[in-house]
Amino acid sequence: MKKIYILGVLLTAILSTHSQSFETDIETLISEVSIDSLLSNVRILSGEDSVYINGEKTLIEHRVAGWGNSLAEDYLAERLEACGMQAVRQNYSSGATNVFGTLQGSVYPEQYYMICAHYDAVTYYAADDNASGCATVLEAARLLSEESFPYSVIFAFWDEEEIGLFGSSYYANYADNFGINIDAVINIDMIAWDGNNDGLIEIHTKPVNQSVSLANFMQNINETYAVGLMPSIKNPGTTASDHSPFWNHNYSAILLIEGYYSNDFNPYYHTTGDRINHFNISYFHKSAQLAIGSLASLAMANITGTEQFETTTNNTITNYPNPFRCQTTIDINLSENSEVSIVIIDQLGRKVSDVYNGKLAKGTHQIQPDIYLENGYYHMIMQTSDERLTRKIAVVK
Repeated sequence: MKKIYILGVLLTAILSTHSQSFETDIETLISEVSIDSLLSNVRILSGEDSVYINGEKTLIEHRVAGWGNSLAEDYLAERLEACGMQAVRQNYSSGATNVFGTLQGSVYPEQYYMICAHYDAVTYYAADDNASGCATVLEAARLLSEESFPYSVIFAFWDEEEIGLFGSSYYANYADNFGINIDAVINIDMIAWDGNNDGLIEIHTKPVNQSVSLANFMQNINETYAVGLMPSIKNPGTTASDHSPFWNHNYSAILLIEGYYSNDFNPYYHTTGDRINHFNISYFHKSAQLAIGSLASLAMANITGTEQFETTTNNTITNYPNPFRCQTTIDINLSENSEVSIVIIDQLGRKVSDVYNGKLAKGTHQIQPDIYLENGYYHMIMQTSDERLTRKIAVVK
């Protein structure tokens, strides 16, 4: 129930105030979405331009699952790492791999917003389907990684969408089984064809959790920041893309796509004619701006004009050394007597260690737990009676 309640409160507050709310930071970020960066990534992913991958100049000739799309996988991972994130490769079957990175939130690192796209294809080039979506996710990672948000953001690329939504289905099931709090999923799939130049773009939703509110929210972002598109909400929307598995697990999710139901769908779909020279460049740029602006507005959280964060007290938690191998000293200062829980979560939001749970008196305390974790970055979370504090930690062996 937690993921339902949290997003319900957040989106209700956003939608009730958004017509009067305008954030300069969001406007600036939307203006910084670079069409040159978007097109460069499309050209690379659709095999038009060569690029250095694993230190060697190469060409991503295709992204067809089963033929070998590891070059695209490596490129996406390298781009995420260039943004300062750890690129996670989720191998869920032989030759099939999801790739994602996480921008950890500064206040609520265990709550996530997601932007995603599938990177596999059915034939060569596949520029609109779905290099356009992947380029948008990469651009979101480039821009948002330069900022700090209270909520965590996942930038994900799914494999094997074209043969059955296998990559996203695996991840959605995995997230549900581990109780990962993904408050909203924005799926991008084909956003560069506008044959009649009317600016219409579809937002597919369904009455699952807060998915309908999420679609309305994105429509409001277009209006508030004068993005210049004509969003058309489709309810119930198609189940033929990677948002659908998240619906199946009761996550709030939407799909942003060109005129799939509106008689203006890319006629080169699933052919070798799906190339970047057929893009409506202005439409593609605005579509990416809408997706990225919506994501940033959600992750910022304070656009509602209401208080989102815990009351600040004099409680503190620090640890040293940091990074550490298997033991670290944790210093705690409490402003009053309190029940205290300290846990460690990984980059997927899973609890990986219970550090402390008990009552502590006002004042300073020191504990020296043995913590056995794999190499990587984690978050230590201390919950007291009235406050939650987080500290980024690193394990190096």
